[in-house]
Amino acid sequence: MPEPRKSQNLGIARIRCVVAELSASGVPSLASVAERLSASPRTVQRRLAEHGLCFRRVVEDARLGMACVFLERSELGIEQIARQIGYNSSSAFARAFGRWAGVTPKTYRRAAGRPRPDPECLA
Repeated sequence: MPEPRKSQNLGIARIRCVVAELSASGVPSLASVAERLSASPRTVQRRLAEHGLCFRRVVEDARLGMACVFLERSELGIEQIARQIGYNSSSAFARAFGRWAGVTPKTYRRAAGRPRPDPECLA
C-alpha cells in the first residue's frame, strides 16, 4: 500500500493551527502557511474549500481568537492589541472586531472582566 502524501494528511485543524502560530508575528500569507505545511498554496485552498472555508476567513478567525485572548487576559490597550494582531490603527481593529463579535473591543473586555467584589464585603 503506498504511503499517503503529506498533503493528504492536511486537515483543517492543522491549517488553523499553523495560521494561528504565524499570526503571532503578523498576518500570515497563504504562501507562508503552505510552506509551513509542506503543501502548495493551491492544496491549502482546496482543503479549505472542501469545508466551505476560504483562507481569508481562517486568518480572520485566528485574529479574532487572539484579540479575545488579549482583551480577556491582558492589560494591553486597544491600540497595542490592534498592532499585535496586524492592524495599523485601533479604529480599523474596532470595526473588524465589531463585525466579528457584534460589540466593541471595550464592551467585550468589560463583559469578560472578572466580577467586581461586592461593596458590602469591603466594608
